[in-house]
Amino acid sequence: MLAPEAFIDLASELGFDALSLTYHDYLYHDKEVWDYAKQKGIILIPGTERSIDRYHVLLLNAPHAETIDSFEGIRYYRRIFRDCLTIAPHPFYKSRVCLGKKLMQHIDCFDAVEYCHFYTRCLNPNRKAIRVAKRFGLPMIGCSDAHRTHEFGTTYSHIFVKERSMEGIIEAVKAGRVAYETSPLALNRFIREVLWILTRLSFVLKGDMTH
Repeated sequence: MLAPEAFIDLASELGFDALSLTYHDYLYHDKEVWDYAKQKGIILIPGTERSIDRYHVLLLNAPHAETIDSFEGIRYYRRIFRDCLTIAPHPFYKSRVCLGKKLMQHIDCFDAVEYCHFYTRCLNPNRKAIRVAKRFGLPMIGCSDAHRTHEFGTTYSHIFVKERSMEGIIEAVKAGRVAYETSPLALNRFIREVLWILTRLSFVLKGDMTH
C-alpha cells in the first residue's frame, strides 16, 4: 500500500496525465496532495469506490458521495450533479461485492464499465463486461484498481479530450471518447495476487472502511 504522493509520483514517471484515488467508502480530498499532483502535472480527480447495497460502484467527481447508499440514490444524484462520472468496476468477477446481474438491472446508473487489470489470457472476467457494455452502448474504461506499485499501469485508458481538465475528461468518457490499453498478468504473478488478496485484502478493506 502506498501513500497518495507515491501513486502520484508513479503516475508522473509513467507519463500519465490524470489519476483518481478511489478509496473504499471514503471520498479522499487533501489540499496538499492536490497541490502536489498539480506540481507533477497530474489532474487528480476526486472519487470513491462506494458500497451501494453492498455492491462496489466507482463515483468520480461526486461531492457528498458518502450520502449515496442505493441505486435509486445514484439516479437522483446523477440528475442533480451532471458532472459526476459513474463506473461499474470489475462487474463480473467472482465476489459478492461485484455487480454481476445488478449491472443490467441498474444500467441507467452508469456512464462506463471498467476493464480491470486482474486477469490472465485464460481467465478473464472482463470479456463478459465487454459484451454487456456493447449491448447497452457504454464505453469500456481501463483501470488498474491498484493497491500496490506493480499493479499500477498494467491497464489504463487513453481519453480523447477537448480540453485538458477534469471536466474535459469526464465529458470525453461520457461521450465514449476513450480507449483502454491492457496486458494480461503472467500466471505466476496472477497467483501471487490471489494469495495476497486471500491473506491481506480483507484486512486492508476493513481499514479503508474506518475512514
